[in-house]
Amino acid sequence: MKITTLLLLGLLASNFSFSQTFSYSFSGELNASKIVKIEKKCKTIASVANAKFKYKEDSERGELILILEKNQKSLRSEADNQFSPSDIKTIMIDNNLSPISFRKISE
Repeated sequence: MKITTLLLLGLLASNFSFSQTFSYSFSGELNASKIVKIEKKCKTIASVANAKFKYKEDSERGELILILEKNQKSLRSEADNQFSPSDIKTIMIDNNLSPISFRKISE
């Protein structure tokens, strides 16, 4: 009974939420305060629910993981406030990071 209830709740929750995960790899020097600053700036972009860094200090390379939440209202392709990778690229360049590649991890 418990398993059935949990499965039903999970199924219902999955119908109401939609998210996508992207990764933007980069090179450049980062410190802890810069990471926090960039993560906060990324979260202000439309549809970005969360932004997290994976960074290797020895090679000065890393990736920024972006989790997007899509509103049910804005499912039309011509919506005004769509996510654009160029916004993230601008933030990286402004913080002296060199963007390498942008890819979709999951839908």
